[in-house]
Amino acid sequence: MFLQWINQILGCLDSPLIDVISPLLIRLCQVYPKAIQFPLKIFMERNVYKNEECETFLKTKLVPLISDIYIDMFIKAISNVCCPFTQLLEYINDVQESIKTNNLSLIILVFEIMLKNCFITKENQQFKGKEFKTLDIFKNELESIFDKLKSSYSNLNDVCMALITIKKQIDTHKNEYYNRKLSTNLINYCPWLALYSNHNIDTIEIPGQYCGTRKPNIDNHITITSFKPNVQVIFSMRNPIKITMIGNNGKKYSFLIKFGEDLRQDQRIQQLHKVINDTLLNNSYCCERQLSLSNYIVFPITTKLGMIEWINNTVTLKDFICESFPGGKDSGIEQLHSKVVEHYRWLSEKSDSLNKLTVYTQATINYNSMVTVAKFKQLVQSIPADILRKSLLNLCHYAEMYICLRSKFITSFSVLSICHWLLGIGDRHLDNTIVSTKTGFCTGIDFNFAFHTATSIQVIPELIPFRMSPHIVSLMAPLNLTGFIRETMVHTLKTLIDNQEMILSVMQVFINDPTADWAKIAKTETLRINGEFDSKEIQWFPKQKILSGKDKLNGINPIEILCRELEISCIPNDYKKALLNILKSDSQNNIFKRSKLQKCNITHNQQIDCLLDIATDHQILCLAYSGLQLWV
Repeated sequence: MFLQWINQILGCLDSPLIDVISPLLIRLCQVYPKAIQFPLKIFMERNVYKNEECETFLKTKLVPLISDIYIDMFIKAISNVCCPFTQLLEYINDVQESIKTNNLSLIILVFEIMLKNCFITKENQQFKGKEFKTLDIFKNELESIFDKLKSSYSNLNDVCMALITIKKQIDTHKNEYYNRKLSTNLINYCPWLALYSNHNIDTIEIPGQYCGTRKPNIDNHITITSFKPNVQVIFSMRNPIKITMIGNNGKKYSFLIKFGEDLRQDQRIQQLHKVINDTLLNNSYCCERQLSLSNYIVFPITTKLGMIEWINNTVTLKDFICESFPGGKDSGIEQLHSKVVEHYRWLSEKSDSLNKLTVYTQATINYNSMVTVAKFKQLVQSIPADILRKSLLNLCHYAEMYICLRSKFITSFSVLSICHWLLGIGDRHLDNTIVSTKTGFCTGIDFNFAFHTATSIQVIPELIPFRMSPHIVSLMAPLNLTGFIRETMVHTLKTLIDNQEMILSVMQVFINDPTADWAKIAKTETLRINGEFDSKEIQWFPKQKILSGKDKLNGINPIEILCRELEISCIPNDYKKALLNILKSDSQNNIFKRSKLQKCNITHNQQIDCLLDIATDHQILCLAYSGLQLWV
């Protein structure tokens, strides 16, 4: 039971509770040291403690119990299974953050760590493969900056400007690598892992075997014996890499290695999914109709490195759709991209600025609802109306199979939508949902925006509670929203309402978790997507996030909750006012009148009707961030 909450227990260690939980942690480290190794290493990355007793306890009591040289070597090795450019950019970001402190000693230390970890040296050549030689073109310039820092000859502003220039050069080289493609041989990233079977190490376990719901039988735990020589590079923002471990039982275990991301938030969302799943399984209606969420292993290794269980036979919703375009997948991707460009160009017509925030502000203020709805319909009509139906048909061998796949697609997508709305999960673009090519089951991935941070922190706030684009709706024609989609959502929400005490308790544990900075993660992701962020102080109140979850389960109008989250955002007041007006007005393309709905004590049926109304409001969809591609 305790292992499931080990991160939260560790988070309370640096507090007055230390005397209460320290005996428990010692016992856990003695009995299950391998379950504590990675969480404890992550916790100790902070290096600064409020309580001196905490630091002493960690270093003298816990660390000796879980210390393992092979685990240290494994972490060092696995951190190099990444795109070299992504790794160097991440370390330069660390240097830039250290410069903000004006602490020269700290800056030099962080800079030294970057040079030591990113470039091949005699000391690390068994851990860094040939792919990292591509970084050598930046080595001399970075070493020159470092020498000036050590000699105190360099102005910190000059260092900042030099690093910005180098980052642009790295981005250019990284983009060129898309044409050449990264290596698919593990040995070119990390020789130590490629030759793992030669090291005679039999103590490192396959991740994810300490579920916390039953007593672990560590004698039967599967350990790593080797790695497959080939890897698969995923060509996205950070180029994560899929590796395959061979267990001592002879089975293969595939994981996606993600460098440059803090996966602790994804791990916590998966834990919440498990609680929700248990709730759904205990309801006879939901159990009979197999309403559930898909769970997978998320295994943080450090605050910028982790592994995610690879789910076989799945594709992103984007690839799933693009496969059915007349010209094939590549043609589909190109067409979708051209529509993003067209959409943004239309948004930009009301502004002379290149600033994204200004573009969206002026478009929201100056385009009336009729023009906006007309543009959205134009974008929708440019994509074949039956594109999703074709995608599902491509998986089928007979007619009955299509009915089964469509049913599984819609029910899983509807359950996912309601659960993500409850948890305030945003940024649901086409790459953040994967579809099983065997069953049609939909699974959510990448949870960088949770607990409404996509609304309250994003530069371009999200108003949609979940993704429900016209092409998803048309899959259930002629009933569309009034049939299977709505029915599934109603029963899912009712089940969650009936079990709200447990769900809210777990949400409170995670939101108040001192080791998880939800706002920081969302801010980092906002900077990555938009390249900008309002420096105004973020008012981050965990109690308010719990209140939002409680209100959703207690019949508060979804519009009221959304407006409250929007009110605390840092966007300009005129932009905020325009968005609030749209939310409080009725949709032009829907029959439902959300403006007539009372503020509280509404039924779960009314809640679902209101949510579907917002999610399918063409004006809201057309003024949303273009990268979401809500017209597909």
